[in-house]
Amino acid sequence: MQSELDDKQRNYLIKAHTSAENLLRILNNILDFSKIETGKLELEEIDFQLKDVINNMVKLEAEEKGIQLAVSIDQDVPEYLVGDSLRLSQTLVNLSGNAVKFSEPGDTVSLKVALKEESDLEAVLEFSVQDTGIGISKVQRKELFQPFSQADSSITREHGGSGLGLIISRNIVQMMDGDMCVAPSVRIVVHPAGWGFNNE
Repeated sequence: MQSELDDKQRNYLIKAHTSAENLLRILNNILDFSKIETGKLELEEIDFQLKDVINNMVKLEAEEKGIQLAVSIDQDVPEYLVGDSLRLSQTLVNLSGNAVKFSEPGDTVSLKVALKEESDLEAVLEFSVQDTGIGISKVQRKELFQPFSQADSSITREHGGSGLGLIISRNIVQMMDGDMCVAPSVRIVVHPAGWGFNNE
């Protein structure tokens, strides 16, 4: 026998789902960091649609916190790509998840995708994740890409996390011949180069 969930039950379900996803993300980050340290992390080359990767963002977690997710994809960005969609998704989930985690109800987290270069075989894309959250200082930015590091120890107590998401994401992006940095506006920019888009 099935029945509709009331608001209280739905709220419990969303929180349980979000907690499970966060725990899985932490475990995956620990495993991936181990692979990176031992040189065993490998990338795949498969056909995929960019919108499918974008749809894997942390929408449920954002909805629970009352945060708006704004996605903007330039019209000239190829829809069909060849590369490791799982690792790209993981990177974007890490970045957007951090932004959502440190934002407050009513804040906005935005993802912008732009085409920087293209040829018959490659498309260089720029992914920019930006939020209107608490922000970090210039001193704290220097620690962001250190293993098990977060901008402030109080952040770990309040928001949780392994402190591995950004360093794993940067390693993945570098394996894609790209780069990742924190801009003065606290914008994280990813340049995955060497991604051929499907012309078939």
